[in-house]
This record gives sequence, structure tokens and C-alpha cells, in this order.
Amino acid sequence: MAFAPNSSQIEKNRTAHLADSIYALIQSGQSFEQLARQFNTDNALAIKNGLLPEIGVGEYAVEFEEKVFALKNPNEITRPFSTSYGYHIVKLLEIIPVAKTVDTKIKVAVENSDRLAYSKQQLTKKWMISTGYRKGNYDEKELQFYIDSVINKKQIPANQKIKDTSVLFSFSKQSLTVNDFVKFVKIKNIVSPVSTLLKEFTENSCASYYSAHLEEYSKEFKQQLSEFNDANVLFAAMDKYVWSKASEDSAALKNYYDTHQKRYLWQPSIAALVITAKNKSMIVEVAGRIKQRPTDWKSIASSYEESVIGDSGRYELTHLPVQQNIKMEKGYISPPEKAPKEESYSFIYVIDIFPNSSQRSFEESRGMVINDYQKLVEEKWIDGLKRKYPVTVNNEVWKTIQ
Repeated sequence: MAFAPNSSQIEKNRTAHLADSIYALIQSGQSFEQLARQFNTDNALAIKNGLLPEIGVGEYAVEFEEKVFALKNPNEITRPFSTSYGYHIVKLLEIIPVAKTVDTKIKVAVENSDRLAYSKQQLTKKWMISTGYRKGNYDEKELQFYIDSVINKKQIPANQKIKDTSVLFSFSKQSLTVNDFVKFVKIKNIVSPVSTLLKEFTENSCASYYSAHLEEYSKEFKQQLSEFNDANVLFAAMDKYVWSKASEDSAALKNYYDTHQKRYLWQPSIAALVITAKNKSMIVEVAGRIKQRPTDWKSIASSYEESVIGDSGRYELTHLPVQQNIKMEKGYISPPEKAPKEESYSFIYVIDIFPNSSQRSFEESRGMVINDYQKLVEEKWIDGLKRKYPVTVNNEVWKTIQ
């Protein structure tokens, strides 16, 4: 929902309110794609139900990418957020792995190069120091004998010092035993000296431990993890005490609507068809056919399969997905309008007109009612928290930092 150039704060607030209302409709179960088609101010995206091309790092504004890449699971949806372009609501469809475009031969050569091996060795040494690596107290020959016996299913003497529970090495908060090493050897299923396998096991374990405790070694990651956890806690609390509570209380929503009906009015509007086709010649042809048989618009649009998309509904004039002014006149067909940066064209067919403001029904207002009622529930919740956990400001100290 884009801002017009040089928009006033009032206009931006109106867009913000619209974004919140659309989000409430999504939360109430309405189709994200249908709402994107209806309200997206980018006609090129509207015709595609809001579908964006694949997004990579560095392609969009930072504030947009931060919200998009924070989504983790398919079908997860952002709350409305603003950028310098307008308000956005984004739904994650798929996370696409990095393409494997590197030539296999080059990849193998790089992985086997001395330079890479040396870098790995140096990194492992650094990690071992950071993780507090300590070698266990055991005899290497006895370990060799024990591993060979286990792998070859030979009987182990009762007086053998090495046992399953013997510690091979440890980190600050974890110890790895002979049993852990045996599992590793069985998985590898290759014939190598125990010393070689133990070295690989030690390095792998060190890397795993370092990754699992990264927040202890990286201040930046610790801060990011803390922010992520705080955000999860806040989201869970808001969902429990505000969003779900408000949207699921049907009686309270109806009561709120009945009390504030004057807020939920239709502005001058039209009942209309919105038809989009992939090129100008096709949109002209479709417009001619629909003008002759407007009640058959669905079958006419479907006869073009995916080349033509049609939808009908009641629209306030400012919410129509075209830039031109639409006449409030029954039977009016707007001239085909080309979508910005796309080859597709759209036109509006006016079915009926509603020149005066009128009351929206509860169902027509449901998304906006949910949004407004959620704000009321949130205010009451926060007021309760303030009373339960009062904050006292030391004014003398406060004056010294102003």
C-alpha cells in the first residue's frame, strides 16, 4: 500500500489504518491472495495476487529485508510495517536454498587444497582454546585395542582400563566418552587408524560444540539471539493477551461494532468487476464480450484460462487497482490501463453505484472491528501491567542525562 508522492501525515495514517484493517482480515481467515489482489497498489503485483519474484539479500531496502528475512516458516505473515515507499504485509511462501552452481571439479579442487586444509586447522585450534578443550587421561594403545575389539565384536578383558564411560576429551560444559567415539566410528564405517578417526571426531565435536554455544563466544550473536528471544516472548504474550483474545471473542466484537457503528461507513463506492489480461489486444476483446454479456463475466474470463483474471466486489473509489478516475455510472467500462513495468492491462466495469455514505454491516466491517478492538484490549492490558509493575523515575538523575 504505497504512499503517494509528498503524502501528508494524515494520508500516511490513513494508509496505516488500512494496512491494520487488512491484517485483521487475514488474521480472521480471509484469503491473503485475494486481499493482495484487491488492495495492492502495484498493479503488476495485484494481477499476480501479490506474488513477488525471488528475493535475495541486497535487492530491497534494508528495513524491508529485515522483516522479510525474519520470517522462518512457510505461510508465516508479517504484521504491517512501513518503509519510505509505504506499508507492507508479507507472506512467506518458500525458503529457497542457495543454488549449487559451482563446478564439481573446482569444488573438489578447493576442498582438497592445502590452503583450505591449513585454514581449517587454524580455525580448529582457535575453537579448541575458546571451548576449553581438555584431553582425557587414557592410554592410546588401550584405546586402540578397545575400539578394535568393539568393531570386530571380540570379547573385552574384564581388567581393561578403557570403558564405555571413559572420557576422551571435554569442553567447558560437555564431556565426550569412548561410547560417543564408538558410535562415530561405526557411522564412518571405514578402515582407518584409531588416531586418524579420533582426530576427526575431536575436530567435528569441537565444531559442533562451538556452534551450539556460539552466543558465549560472539557478542554480536549473543545480542541478536537475545533480541530474537525477547521478540518471541513479546509475540507470544501479545498473541495470548491481545490478538487471539480479541479476534476470537465474537460477542465482544459484535458489541464493539454496535457501540461504534459510526466508525464503519462505506464512503462513496461502486460494485464493480476488475478484469486483467496479459496484453492490450486481449483486454479489448474481453471488454467487448463482457459489455455484451456482463452477467457471464466468469465464464468469459475462464475461457482465457490463466491469461485473464477477474474479480468482483464493492470498492471505495480510492481502493480500485487503477490510477484513472472511474465514473460512478452503471455499465461504465474504463479504458484499458497498462500496469507499471508490466505488459498486462486492466479495466473496471461498474455494476452498481453507491454515491452516498452508508453503514457497513458487521461482516463487512469485521476486519476493521477486530483491529480496533485489539487496540482497545492492548491498551487495557498495558494499563494493567503498569498498575501491577509501577515504574518510578529518579528525576534528579533524569535531569543529568537530558
